[in-house]
Amino acid sequence: MTVTMPAPLRPGDLLIDFSMMRMTAADAVKAKAAHARGIIRYSAGAASSPRHPSYKLNAGKLITPGEFRALLADGFDIVANDEWYTTRVTEGTSAGAVDGAVAGALWHTCGLARGAVIIPSWDASPSRLRWPAVRSYLAAYQKELDQFGYHAGLYGGTPVVNRMVAVGAARTGWRANAGDWSNDGLPYQPDTSTPAKRAALVAAALKVTKAHLWQTGNYWFGQQADENLVLRAPLGSHCDAVRAAHPPVTPPKKPTPAPAPAPAPAPAHVAVTELVDATGRWSWSTDTNGNLVKKHDGVVVQTLP
Repeated sequence: MTVTMPAPLRPGDLLIDFSMMRMTAADAVKAKAAHARGIIRYSAGAASSPRHPSYKLNAGKLITPGEFRALLADGFDIVANDEWYTTRVTEGTSAGAVDGAVAGALWHTCGLARGAVIIPSWDASPSRLRWPAVRSYLAAYQKELDQFGYHAGLYGGTPVVNRMVAVGAARTGWRANAGDWSNDGLPYQPDTSTPAKRAALVAAALKVTKAHLWQTGNYWFGQQADENLVLRAPLGSHCDAVRAAHPPVTPPKKPTPAPAPAPAPAPAHVAVTELVDATGRWSWSTDTNGNLVKKHDGVVVQTLP
């Protein structure tokens, strides 16, 4: 199956994320008509493995290879999110290691391109006391992602997202919709209905958050899906990673044609004799080829070899 690569995501674009919902062909048409450019889908850390005791509780929200291919075929880009339970990322190194290994393996099986980002979620109030544990979790998570060529991000409130992006613990930041986790002044459920309104929201957000995505609080499909606004790009989506690995080839410039040579100067004539009679001035000269040139009043009237 040949899939046409969608255009790159840009600030002001809309994405939606959902867990238990599965997008039908009709849903895809509606989403694209409402200007959705991409889909954010889920793994569930260690519980993504069928061997895990919590797998059955989380299986309904997990991305599958078939769904991954279908979303691409429908023209959507894909962003990877990893969420088991709300505070999992505060459990430090050992949790980060097992979650990174299992989530990375699932996304790799689905076909997520090397170079893409997987974004673990801190879906709770981001207490500063837990930040060191979160940073340890992300470091261990990243170490496991290295085998797949992926990068770790972070979903959470603006303060912790800003910190983890600033120190390099998270490649991509995703600002949660809960305003009291962020206290950054961004509105809840803003009007995103036009490009101009989305551009104004992006401009405001860039002043207060280092996040690449903002979960706005707006709902789609009867509250089954959340709306997200792209703030910065590239953000580590599947198609971002594909483009980075296979940049477009710029055709070589056509060589500039050499200028045509200047025409050769007219042969020089050397006067050998000249006379004037009643009819005018006559002269004889030889040109550079040795021909005898006869002129009357400066006009050539005869050339003899």
